[in-house]
Amino acid sequence: MRQIALALLTFSLAACCNLGKNSSPSSESETTNNSAATATPTPAAAAAPARSFADRPSARVSVKDILDEYKNNEVRADSKFKDKIIQIHGKVGDVKKDITDSIYVTVGTGAMLEIPEVQCFVRDSETKAAASLNKGDEVTVVGHVDGLMMNVLVKDCVINPDMKLCERVRVAMGGAGECKAGELATIHMPDKTEIAVICVAEKEKLDKATAAAATELKDKRAALVTSSQSLCVAVMGAEKGPIPQPLIDKVQKALDAL
Repeated sequence: MRQIALALLTFSLAACCNLGKNSSPSSESETTNNSAATATPTPAAAAAPARSFADRPSARVSVKDILDEYKNNEVRADSKFKDKIIQIHGKVGDVKKDITDSIYVTVGTGAMLEIPEVQCFVRDSETKAAASLNKGDEVTVVGHVDGLMMNVLVKDCVINPDMKLCERVRVAMGGAGECKAGELATIHMPDKTEIAVICVAEKEKLDKATAAAATELKDKRAALVTSSQSLCVAVMGAEKGPIPQPLIDKVQKALDAL
């Protein structure tokens, strides 16, 4: 599934870093693949109310990148990250409580005696997720960057949001398959089709990123499904043959419902 990974990487970079070529405005729902499959629009799509996606990350960065930025130049790093919602991937250091009993997770590269680390103060709803973590685990967090104070402070954190998104899509599709963790969570269907989903905060980023990722899908065993309602995209890949149209339609409906 190398092509899927490449398409997802291209999409992620374009969505978060404004890479990729401009594309024409998309329709409410659209599917791109080499076999010219199209998703069946849902009747309720046109009537769907406008939704806010302000809580979605404006960028996805590795923990090494954000820590290097703050070590090199705090002022410049603040201009890039402070007061923004960022998604960070790294390794768990400590899971502790501060003097006010607020739960936090430190995230770093895994290096010994690492200073600074990212210190994520989690939402109350993430207590169970925090309790499940172990030192050295790979983890993805999304939160509001508050600047540098010994560590890079990130508030209102959600733990492993891609897994939560993966489960929502899987359930919306009828509950088949299994979500498997990684830098990006992926649904593994019984027929060995793999589906990964990314959501963005702005329509312009969705259009640019979709156009960039579509250039990487040159195989009939892959498909790119986008929703202008939820600003989400799914990259699908099959082990053999073209992806069945009913499965593409299921993914489309699941994305539109997010």
